[in-house]
Amino acid sequence: AHLAYRAQSGEKWHMIKDGREGPAYDTVTGPLMSADSARLAYCAKKNDKWYLVLDGKEGPAYDLVTNPLFSPDSRRIAYIAMRGDKWTIVIDGNEGPLYDAVPEEGSPVFSPDSAHTAYMAQKENKWLLVVDGKETAKRVDNFLPGSIPVFTSPTHVHSLGLLAEKEDFVRFEVEIQEK
Repeated sequence: AHLAYRAQSGEKWHMIKDGREGPAYDTVTGPLMSADSARLAYCAKKNDKWYLVLDGKEGPAYDLVTNPLFSPDSRRIAYIAMRGDKWTIVIDGNEGPLYDAVPEEGSPVFSPDSAHTAYMAQKENKWLLVVDGKETAKRVDNFLPGSIPVFTSPTHVHSLGLLAEKEDFVRFEVEIQEK
């Protein structure tokens, strides 16, 4: 088992893992341990930029980094990042498309087998579901807070949206075709 926690030294913050102090930052969040306890991730800020620090390695600089999430098998990681006034989901170090908004609650999610990802995103004042980096054609005026994408199997995901003009709920459903 591993132990990780954040600690302040003067005005700087460090992540401590198994008694070893990590680099100094203006602030750190977390820690987030993978399900198998082998991996550590946290968000860290220095010089007005945010980074995801994964297994001791600092990722690219963003204006904000939040919501790191390990896949169920602990091999993959995803997080939300902001660049300027746009938001993206970074999965395994690969930055996705830029969006006007991405909800922090329930974004992103992994399939139970860790092979697929899903999240809601806002583009041109409409919300859509993004599965494995591909946008659904369906657009809605709003999504219901708390109605995060849910994988009901390794290849089936759904979520709920709202069409304001019809005051009607819309169900997003995607069946992922395996290659």
